[in-house]
Amino acid sequence: MQVEAVDERGNLAERRKLYLPDLETPDAKVVLDFATGQMLSADKMENDRHYFDKSGKGDLVYEYASGQSGLLCLRGARMQIRTADGLSSLKPDVQRSNFVVYFIKKVPCKYQITTAEGSKYELKFLSVDKGDKSGAHVEYWKSDK
Repeated sequence: MQVEAVDERGNLAERRKLYLPDLETPDAKVVLDFATGQMLSADKMENDRHYFDKSGKGDLVYEYASGQSGLLCLRGARMQIRTADGLSSLKPDVQRSNFVVYFIKKVPCKYQITTAEGSKYELKFLSVDKGDKSGAHVEYWKSDK
């Protein structure tokens, strides 16, 4: 769903609300590509851990595991948390060769994500569904900062 709204600087920004299904959701497109707004299947990543690096698409995945919600940043993407004072750096909670994971400490919350290409996106984490049908409700838009 696309919505026009005003960003933090008062500029018109296109915001998109979407549901990020959990990484383990069968037959679901679970990988968000910010540049295109597409949701991509993670199936090819099972056979080739660097599939998204090679394809140049795919930035973010939600996963609920061991009682914790996390965002997996692919292809070198990184997150910062937005606070009342601006942006604060975050240290990844898990690091692997092809992704990093940031655990979500509270909901709702806001982040800025810098993709592998250097583009910046604001991400508002709205709510989380837990259990058999876990996933996250988010809103995102291209950042002007």
